Amino acid sequence: MSEQDTENAVEEGRRDGLPVWNSADPTDGRVRHQYRSEYPVWIRVQIGLESIYLLILLIYSFCGIIWILDYNFVLLPFSLTFDTLSTPLQQLLAFAIAGLIGGAMFGLKYLYHVVGRGWWHQDRRIWRLFSPWLSAALAAILGILFESGIVGLAIATKEGQTNPFVTFLGIGFITGYFADTALAKLQELAKVIFGASGNGGEKKY
Repeated sequence: MSEQDTENAVEEGRRDGLPVWNSADPTDGRVRHQYRSEYPVWIRVQIGLESIYLLILLIYSFCGIIWILDYNFVLLPFSLTFDTLSTPLQQLLAFAIAGLIGGAMFGLKYLYHVVGRGWWHQDRRIWRLFSPWLSAALAAILGILFESGIVGLAIATKEGQTNPFVTFLGIGFITGYFADTALAKLQELAKVIFGASGNGGEKKY
């Protein structure tokens, strides 16, 4: 089950075929006035640090969007305005920054769901830390595939659009937030390009 499927299972109230609390139930399975956290203090500290990390990524990537839309804004550590970059680099950064904000938003949403429902555990930490950056990289690579024509989707900007990179930001955000779906589509594309082997195109290690 992918991370998107797991998060959807939390939303819809199902996990491994067992009924759980759904998004329409605000109680998270608690009785009224049961307000204390069921996690020990040292776990709450770790959850807090992960939340701060994702929030910093979210704020920084949002500043990156302002950097792209406002040519007078300087984003550290770049120390330059967006219009001074070459057009290919501008496009790549627009995809990546929007993918980062999408991945950070999904990570925060996933985090507060699993914490509230008691499913948070340390083994998924590596996913929670790296997922936003993987989303950013995926959005950037997908932008390259669009521009190269390998993916049959032409990126067209609307006539009279004040900033042509708004379209790239929109595609990058969708790619970052729905990274699992995008990866599944890329896997289908890889099978078309390279062909599928007898075992479904997947290596067994």
